[in-house]
Amino acid sequence: MVRDGRRLCLIDVVASQNGQDTARATATFAAASDANSRVWTCDESIDPPASDGADQPDDVERFYWTDGRGWLTPGTSVYTGERKAVWHFAIPVVANEDPSGFVTAAAVSDVINAIASVGPDGLAFINADATVHLSRRPVRSAIGLVMTTRSEHAGLSAASAVVFDRVGPFGQVCASGLANPPIALLHHPLQDRLTNDCARPLLTPRGWR
Repeated sequence: MVRDGRRLCLIDVVASQNGQDTARATATFAAASDANSRVWTCDESIDPPASDGADQPDDVERFYWTDGRGWLTPGTSVYTGERKAVWHFAIPVVANEDPSGFVTAAAVSDVINAIASVGPDGLAFINADATVHLSRRPVRSAIGLVMTTRSEHAGLSAASAVVFDRVGPFGQVCASGLANPPIALLHHPLQDRLTNDCARPLLTPRGWR
């Protein structure tokens, strides 16, 4: 804990594996108040799907939205170059423990790469980092992300998405990406085409081989 003040709490965490530091996370927790302002706010989001996951098979953990196509399950979604969104059910980060709203929001925010870096050829960028800012806790377990901005140049990308639930927007997540040989995602039509055609190279998570 870096600081534990009256209004701010700052925490740094380092994850280690086999004696080596492999990842780092920083969290800033701010105390809420009754303050209101007349400052401009962005309310850009989309209507979530009707389901929060209880009526879906166990292997369906999210819905994808594509501009002009609406909400679809991963097995029926079509990967295009259009604007995208995701509606994600609660993610059990710790075994046998129900995740809090904050934990779910943080976990879902890491899924931004699945909508920020996917085009007709699959996942074209790997995410280098993600930063999430929240103005409140989510009201329910399911949380959505909808893309708002994206730019890329010389193999680098920067993207942002609004974080929303059934009440409305309550934060944003920003991520940077590194160009990578396209990865054919689960249920991606490209994977079936490559797998069934032995004359073409097979696309794997490590790239072309």
